[in-house]
Order: sequence, then structure tokens, then C-alpha cells
Amino acid sequence: MKRKLLSLLLCAATAMGSIALLASCAEGENADSKPSNTTLDPGGIIDPETRFLEKLPADLNFANEGLDEEDLTLYVAYVEGGNGAFTQRSLKADPLDESVVDQKTRERDERMKAQLGLELYIEQTGTGIADMEGTIGTSLQAGNADYDILAAYQYYGISMATKGYLLNLANLAEYDADYIDFDAPYWGKSYNDNMSYQGAYYWITGDIALRYIGGMYCTFVNSALYRDYLEAEYGSIYTIAREGNWTMDKLIEMSGKIYKDNGLTVEEPDAEDTFGFGYETNDPIDGIAVGCGVQFTYKDPTTGEILLTFNNPHSFEISDKINALATQSTSFKFDDMDSTNVMPAFANGTVAFHVNKLFQAEAYLEGFEDFYIIPAPKYDTNQANYITGLHDGCTIFGITAPTTKVAQAAAALEFLCAYSSKDVMPQYYEGALKKQFTRDQEAPEMIDLIHSNITTDFAVAWGASIDNIVHIFRQCKKITNSDIKRDIKNWEGLIETLGESLLKHKDGGAEAE
Repeated sequence: MKRKLLSLLLCAATAMGSIALLASCAEGENADSKPSNTTLDPGGIIDPETRFLEKLPADLNFANEGLDEEDLTLYVAYVEGGNGAFTQRSLKADPLDESVVDQKTRERDERMKAQLGLELYIEQTGTGIADMEGTIGTSLQAGNADYDILAAYQYYGISMATKGYLLNLANLAEYDADYIDFDAPYWGKSYNDNMSYQGAYYWITGDIALRYIGGMYCTFVNSALYRDYLEAEYGSIYTIAREGNWTMDKLIEMSGKIYKDNGLTVEEPDAEDTFGFGYETNDPIDGIAVGCGVQFTYKDPTTGEILLTFNNPHSFEISDKINALATQSTSFKFDDMDSTNVMPAFANGTVAFHVNKLFQAEAYLEGFEDFYIIPAPKYDTNQANYITGLHDGCTIFGITAPTTKVAQAAAALEFLCAYSSKDVMPQYYEGALKKQFTRDQEAPEMIDLIHSNITTDFAVAWGASIDNIVHIFRQCKKITNSDIKRDIKNWEGLIETLGESLLKHKDGGAEAE
């Protein structure tokens, strides 16, 4: 196979803080109360000095072990989404870029080569985010060690763990490679726990991945429209968010007061239209549901068993709020075009409020300065915290089962994640992120607030394998228990089947077939 070392763009590693499982206190049809709000660990920029490379021996250097050059080179396969080179930028810096982030990234890479004797060669596989398994799966299944590390797009790539292509990272000690510190703050511990199944970890992610912060959902507010229609009555939108009062009811109320020139009979908005809320029946609706505290599954902390907890009253109440927002007269549904219509409409003043992924600001709002970013709305003021969903396009990392370089791969992932958090991520978070995605002095505080409470659960992480249960809110319809009664058994069966597939490879890779 032809190896190709790519010169990449910006490598910007990120920190998400701890990610909490949304544990349900209501289970099954007989649940009669709203699940209590989950208390989430504080996020923000971590201090990795509190737990930094504790599992990586200070004198470890593979170049001193008599290995040849091939054994000191780790081959990484990756896929890339269509909204920017996020995965490329997470793995290697552009040698010609003079930004502070790239300088720190180059220092990180040079440090790894000097300290561990290792370097990365990365290669994009296929032409799309869903191509990785189709492109290299047969080779991996046959035991070919063409790649040592995979960097996958979570939604499409995560199921590769069910095929025996990846090592169970909980077994690294068996390879004399127990170098990954799952409890270190630079790894997304709770997020990784929620991707795992009964102690088996095939994928991990953390501060290496730019999408691990860019995929956060937030509320975009057109500040000119807010000033014209709402500020006199409601005051600063930042104050509302800061005081914990940014709720679904507030969003519905505010967006309902934005003037709309034409009726809902228009097929496409034009320059004369102004809508309170713009949306697609696509993944941003998932971000709204998660922000309201939807609970799909619960992981038993003792047995690791995954229990489906979606059919509880709070889930149905959330659907009522989303339906009320989507169907009011000043909301407009755009075609599901991955934000290519709704984000420009937000920028040109057609839409006042929109919930979407943070990185869409980079994709669509360059040069547009009159907007605010605040968290996705809470369900109500009784919800303890804003809850930020993470886009399922997050980059996740695994070590291939056929590789003979398990120790090198584990050491490299630990080193890169730790030093990305320590040196690279602060430059991106404080410099690039807060300056690029914000337009006033108060906005960086909002980025911290959005960043401070990130959440996922097993069903979100493995959504493509569980019949896309997380997508149910995209209908923007009121959901009742009777509506999903027939689906419950299907989802429960899929969770059980998924668990069996993951456990099948818990003690080995493809050879476990």
C-alpha cells in the first residue's frame, strides 16, 4: 500500500471536561415523574498537571529499543466530513502555518518524536465520512496491518468495533502497553465510558479531536433582530443565559414575537420575510432535545447493563416543547441540507434564532459579526444546568486489531492527547475559538458556559446501531407512549444484539470470529 505523509492544516486539540451519563429515575410505562436533572461535572479548560502522563514511563523511548524505522512510524487512517478539515487539523500541523496553534502543534509532534521516537503518517481513506469500513474493513478482517490507528467519524465508524477490527483498549496490559490513562482529564472519561460496553473500550476520544469541541450545540441569536424586536422588553440575552433563564418557553415566546411578513404558505423565505426561529428536521433538533435533558438509556453502574429509559414522561414533554416551537407561525422549516440554507438565512437577517453546532459559525458566518452565541435552551428553570449535546460527527480513535505496534500506538495516543490538552488546546480554545466564533466581550463567557456541561449516553453514541433512536425528535411531533410502544421492543433487541457483538470481541480482535 502506498504510504503518503500529508501536510495538514491547523491541528487544534480541545478539552470538553467531564461528560455525564443522563441517568433516568423513570423507567418503563409506569414512570410517573420527570427524571431528576443530572448534576454534571464542571468543564472549562482543564489543568492536566493534576493528572498528566502518569501511565507513560518518563524513560520510554522506542527509538532506543533497536526497532527499525517502520516500527517507529504509526500509520493512521482517517475520514473527513464536509465542513472543514477537522480531523486532519487534529493530527498534524501545517509546517508552513505560523499560527500559535500550529506552532504548539509542531512542538507537540517534535516532542513526541524526541521523547518517544515516534511519528505519525496519516492517510485519508475513501471520499466520505461513511467510507472507512467499506474501504479498509476487508483488509482489517483479513489481519492486514496496513494501519495502526483509526480516526473515525463517530456516527458511521463506531460500529466497526462489532466486526473485530479493533482492540479492546481495556486489555492493553496484555500487550505490555498499558499507557492510556482513561481517568486523566484530557480524555473524555464519561464520554468514553458511555461508548464502552461492560468494560470493553474499542474507541476513545478527548483533547486530540477538534470536532470534540466544534460539535457542541448552541443557540445562535441574530443580534440586530434581537435589538430591534426584543431587547427593550427582555434586556440582555447574555444576562438571561447567565442567570439560567434561557429555556424552551423563553425561546418559544421570544421567537413568536419576531415579525414575519408572509404566511407559512411561502415555499422559501425572501428578503421581505423575518422569522423568529429557523430549523431543519435534522441533527440540530437532537441538540435541542439533549439540551432539555432527554434520557434514552441508563447504564447500570454495577453490571454495565444498558437499560432503555426513553419511554418516560419527560421525553414526551420535551417533544411537546419542540412541537410548539416548530409549529408556531413565526418558525420556518428549511430543507434538510446540512445547514446550507438555514445558516445563511440566519446571517442575512431572515432568522432571529437557530440552534446548531458551533462549528457552523466557522463554515457559514465568516465575516458576519452581528450575532450572539448562548447555550441550547433548558427544558425549564428547574433544570439545574444547561446541557450541551455533542455532535455525532465527533472524531474517535481506535487501535487496530492486526497491528503489531500496540505499545507504540497506545503511547502515542496518550502523549498526543496529554500535550494537546496542555499546550495546543488552550491556544485554540482561548485564541481561535473565542475570537473566531464570538463577536463581543461577553461572548467568551458564553462559550465557557456551553462548554461546561457536555453530555451523551450510550444510545446517542451508538445511534446508528440502535435504529437511530436519537432521531425520533426530528419529526417535531408530539410523542406519546403509544406512538413508540411498538418500537420499544425493537430498540431493546438492538441494544441486546449490539452488546452481544461487542462482548464477542472483548478478549480479542478479528481472531475472535
